[in-house]
Amino acid sequence: MPVSPNSTIAQYTIVSKIGEGGMGEVWRARDTRLGRDVAIKFLPANFAADADRFNRFEQEARATSALNHPNILTVFDIGNHDGSPFIVAELLEGEELRDRLNHGQIPLRKAIDYAEQIVNGLAVAHRKGIVHRDLKPENLFITNDDRVKILDFGLAKLSVPPAAAGGSHSEDETQKVLTNPGVVMGTVGYMSPEQVRGERADHRSDIFSFGAILHEMLTGRRAFKRETMAETMTAILKEEPVELSASLPGINPSLERIVQRCLEKKPERRFQSTQDLDFALESLSARSGSSGNNMTTTLGGVVRKDEKSGGKNRSFWKAAVLLIAGILLLATGAAYWMSRRPAAAPGNAGPPVVLLMDSPHPERVYDAETKRTGGTNADDLTDLLRDLPIVLLKENTNATWRRELQVLQEKPALIVAHRSCFYDTTLFDPAKYGDVGHTEQFAELAHDKFDLFIGYVGQANPSTRFIVYSRGSWKDEAARAQWVRTIEERFPVLRGRVVAMKVPLDRATFRNPITGGEIRQLIEDQLKMITPR
Repeated sequence: MPVSPNSTIAQYTIVSKIGEGGMGEVWRARDTRLGRDVAIKFLPANFAADADRFNRFEQEARATSALNHPNILTVFDIGNHDGSPFIVAELLEGEELRDRLNHGQIPLRKAIDYAEQIVNGLAVAHRKGIVHRDLKPENLFITNDDRVKILDFGLAKLSVPPAAAGGSHSEDETQKVLTNPGVVMGTVGYMSPEQVRGERADHRSDIFSFGAILHEMLTGRRAFKRETMAETMTAILKEEPVELSASLPGINPSLERIVQRCLEKKPERRFQSTQDLDFALESLSARSGSSGNNMTTTLGGVVRKDEKSGGKNRSFWKAAVLLIAGILLLATGAAYWMSRRPAAAPGNAGPPVVLLMDSPHPERVYDAETKRTGGTNADDLTDLLRDLPIVLLKENTNATWRRELQVLQEKPALIVAHRSCFYDTTLFDPAKYGDVGHTEQFAELAHDKFDLFIGYVGQANPSTRFIVYSRGSWKDEAARAQWVRTIEERFPVLRGRVVAMKVPLDRATFRNPITGGEIRQLIEDQLKMITPR
């Protein structure tokens, strides 16, 4: 039976056609069982007879249904109608990003907001081993309330995440890849160089495509568009897009560096994960000095418009209260730290700043007495170091901790941090990371966010050194040394500036004379290597 208005398929009553493309037709329908409007995408029967097209369509259903995130199209159901498979998804009201770009560049702050939403959605897909491989403005939908939705995972490469594959990255241990090497898949103009060459593409290919989209949002022009397809593909392989500063005088250099890094020809020179990219964009937003569009700058962070408030007034007052609270906290904090900081004699650089970072989460505290009194490991270190000629500052991370900018401004000579100091921050951010609970996956997310923080501060403050301690992160000396090497490979500028200390389980407290003596000696050794401020 052909699909037509008023026809019924399962519990869905077809209303009208929304659109069609190479991978199928999309219809508006009514879910009579749940009383909601939905979108149904059908693969035409003649396409279903094509094994490759059918497999790609089926893969889109599997890939998309495995994802659950506000920035990814939600899939409700899949089925088959007279030999034509279909996907049932949420019905979106709004327009494609392409429609917005047809009217020219997007305002800066809105473009950054869209970029953060796209990266948030991609990060969820990448963590599940799903690479989109066809990211382009036509596959990004802007809803009427300005939420970005990633569409069409029809070209997605579904692989087994490393953790599920026993840590191996072998292609033999991934699920069947529907696109063979040597076959170009994607959309010309947004493909990565490796896609143009017909090579296997991983998550870094999506990062390149994202960079091309962000470049276009900021400039209103496609990064690699040329007169012919062949010339466009050559440009992707060999040419650089027009620098943003040439089109946007006065653009934040950090934003330009983000775009340039996304568009590196070699995958190993790009951001190595969407989490790295997300952190860079968040840090960029935190530096914004004025409000506009959907963002209001607060104490080192960004508050987005309350999309569920039902009106602008509530959003305004919420932002105003947060802004006032941020100003008061900043003023109070500044007065407090100024009162603690020893005054430097005229002509002297002043004592070095040592920043102690830890999570206030009880499970992370080493000493039983410290835990009983509500203290942290950083409090024990404060007692241990208070006689040194240094300025001691403490940062206890929590669910809303967004003080990266303040840390940079302190220009610490040394940061001594518990590796799980972002444990709470990740735990109470389910909107971004999902409700992962106390699991190994969750611990990896917390550790990765911490590693990104080190890279961010270390690149911005070239003289800052780091001591990272942990009771359970490294099973042996080889694992501890490997972690340091990984940090240095990820952020080459940090080479020789990061030291890791494994805290022994049998004396896991800094009140222990031996453990306390070991970390104090590390701190004194690192301070000797620091150029006076």
